[in-house]
This record gives sequence, C-alpha cells and structure tokens, in this order.
Amino acid sequence: MIMTQSSPTLLDWLSTVGTDQALKALAELLEDPAILIIGSDERILYWSHGAEKLLGFTSEQILGKSCHQIIADGSHRSHGGTAELGKISEELLQMQHSNGERIEVTRSAHAFFDHHGQLAGTIEMIQPTRAILSTLSTNFAENNLETFHGIITADSVMKQSLQIIRNVAETDVTVLIRGESGTGKELVARALHV
Repeated sequence: MIMTQSSPTLLDWLSTVGTDQALKALAELLEDPAILIIGSDERILYWSHGAEKLLGFTSEQILGKSCHQIIADGSHRSHGGTAELGKISEELLQMQHSNGERIEVTRSAHAFFDHHGQLAGTIEMIQPTRAILSTLSTNFAENNLETFHGIITADSVMKQSLQIIRNVAETDVTVLIRGESGTGKELVARALHV
C-alpha cells in the first residue's frame, strides 16, 4: 500500500504556486511517459511533452479532442473502466500515432469524482511497452535518427535545422517562429527555451 506524505502547509504552497503550475511541472519532470488529463466528457484537457514524443501529436492538434481519436482499439469506454474501478495499473492497449501506426502501450490511470459521485475525469500515464522501446532503439540505430528536445528526424535538411536551433538556443536573441499549423512551432519554441 502506497502512503502519501505531505506537510500541513502543502495546500498553502499549492495556492501560492498554483495547482496548475505544480501539476504541469510534475508531468514535465516525468519526461518519457505520456501524461494526459481527460475530462468527464472524455475530451483531452492536458497533453504532456512525453505524449507529444510518444504519439507524435502536438498539444495544438489534440487538446479538446475526444480521447477516442488516439485509441486504436476502441477499448477506452468510460475512460477504459477507470470510472468503475477508480484506478487502473498497466493496462495493455493500442494507441494511434500521428503517422497512422498503432503503438502498443501500457496505461495507468486514476479517476476523480465530484461531490455527487460522478466521474469528473482522469489523470493517465501512458508508456510504451518494452517491445516498442526495443523497436525505437533499433530504428534510431538503423535510420540514423537525431533527436533534440522531443524533435526526432532522419532528414538531412531537418538535421541542419536542429543544429540552427541548438546554436540559437545558446544565445539571448529574440526569435520569431513561423509555419503552418501542426508543423512543430511549439516544439521548436520549447527547445529554444530549455
């Protein structure tokens, strides 16, 4: 049984820093797993950097959309049983990658309920299975993939762009990032500010 330990002043601290900022920081500290927050209407309310890396969708593409958009096998009924169980640990399911491929992942989730006992939403952590991690490692080696703060490419022109991003990130210059919706402007901005 896991016991939660916290100081009596934790609520004061959370009101000072903001629960949204604390939750976002916690999710971003867990860089590899995907962290999602799903509302009672099954719409995605939060999409971490880890989710972008694992599934390829940017937060602009996914926030406010139904969680069923990324579930490949249709198993996410009423938050995949989380509403009935309250908590799920390492459930195996398939999710849709932005490139159309299905990815086998494990999902752990915790449900939250309102004062009437109705489902208010879930916080979920999605991680690739060991087979996917092995495949990713092989693909990195075989395809000479390069990564920089969540941006992954094998394209030589994009690798040159990554080098420019690295160089600019080391300076204090102001940068304007332009491009079509969904092209990764937010990923570039995050890479510049890390």
